[in-house]
Amino acid sequence: MFEWLEEGISEFIINTFSSMFTNFSSVYNTAIMSPSAFNKEIWDAVVSFNKNAVLPIAWSILSLFLLLELASLFKRADVKGMECIYWICQILLKIMFSKIIMENMTVIIDAIFEISAEIVSNSSFTISELGNISASEMGDALSKCSTLTLMGYFITSMILSFGAGIARILAEVIVKLRFIEIYVFTGVAAIPFATLASQEYGVIGKNFIKRMCALALHVIFIVLVLYMYGLLMKGSMPTIDASNPMNALYEGFGYTILAVIALFQTGSWSKSLIGV
Repeated sequence: MFEWLEEGISEFIINTFSSMFTNFSSVYNTAIMSPSAFNKEIWDAVVSFNKNAVLPIAWSILSLFLLLELASLFKRADVKGMECIYWICQILLKIMFSKIIMENMTVIIDAIFEISAEIVSNSSFTISELGNISASEMGDALSKCSTLTLMGYFITSMILSFGAGIARILAEVIVKLRFIEIYVFTGVAAIPFATLASQEYGVIGKNFIKRMCALALHVIFIVLVLYMYGLLMKGSMPTIDASNPMNALYEGFGYTILAVIALFQTGSWSKSLIGV
């Protein structure tokens, strides 16, 4: 009598379980994009901002460091003759090196993220390789349930679907916040690069490069977390049984929350590994 209702509820429950996997597949596809591919308009804007607004300031800072380094050199009583020329040449080389880095910061930053992209592409796996989760077993188990039982499962599935939707949004926010951080750091990259010429403040530029390397490494951790999530979701299918077909849904929701928690941690993992 209520076959149409039972079929609709069963289809909703199955779609809820399957969407937990497919929704995170889109998060994966976003995570592996390069900063320029994710939003080329923003990338071009921050590069232009760095070139037109920040680079002139960085040149001034670099000139100041040149004067400070020379002043510090001339104060040393033990520097005379050819040794003085040697130290002056060394200072000028540091200034030239910093200037080259400042003016080619886009190439350097792109190279850092290209390395991480190459690592991801050479890993020879994507979350799509895990395939669409087949829910035929769940459908068979649900077909043996009564209408009243299915109504209870339907309410539970709605709650879990809402929670999984929030988890997916949080995962997308984590991934996209990484891109925002990259754009902000790129927009002011010339200033920390200018400090490389200073013996005292050079640590600022070194920490900046380490931070960019950590952001590049961040995507590798994100990809690993999402891939393991896909494996766990696929592995939850055998837990389906006729007595309680919702076990797989509960387990899948638990893995989804676990994946979001792990994604929150990936940033600190990459920073601690690089030593930022």
